Amino acid sequence: MKRILPVSFFAILLLAGLVFLFSSRKVQEEKSAVIDAATPAEPAFSRVPEDAFVIEGAEELTGSLHTEEIDPNEDIAILQQVLYLYRQACGANPQGGLNEEIVERLLGFNEKKVRFLPDPFEYLNGSGELVDRWGSPYFFHPISAEEMEIVSAGPDKTLWTDDDVMMQ
Repeated sequence: MKRILPVSFFAILLLAGLVFLFSSRKVQEEKSAVIDAATPAEPAFSRVPEDAFVIEGAEELTGSLHTEEIDPNEDIAILQQVLYLYRQACGANPQGGLNEEIVERLLGFNEKKVRFLPDPFEYLNGSGELVDRWGSPYFFHPISAEEMEIVSAGPDKTLWTDDDVMMQ
């Protein structure tokens, strides 16, 4: 009996260790799966279609964005001109209302395979959104197939305040 007790204790201890080892490995795998699921995949618009071509004048047009020579209203006027070129080529405003959806279409992911923004385009944030001179994403509001309102949050970086810059 005295011999069975230490052997039983050792067997229970060994069994508990194995259970802990395998359960901690499973927890680690589950954590890894959650982290992988939470890590965003590289957005499709981080690259442009190889067969897309840049529309004539687009690079020159966007080259003066956010420069000291022009004011923020002119930045929006330039973006309106880019959207006008898009409408002329594709027949309507870019599909979608989110900034990154519009950027994706302007980078050449559209039915005509035409790019309206140069590649690389320096005014995109890590989420693929077009940003104003203060680093805030522009707000795009499609009014109709031929009309798009563009709003910059302005220097305070907060939408719908007195310093916002907008144009329709």
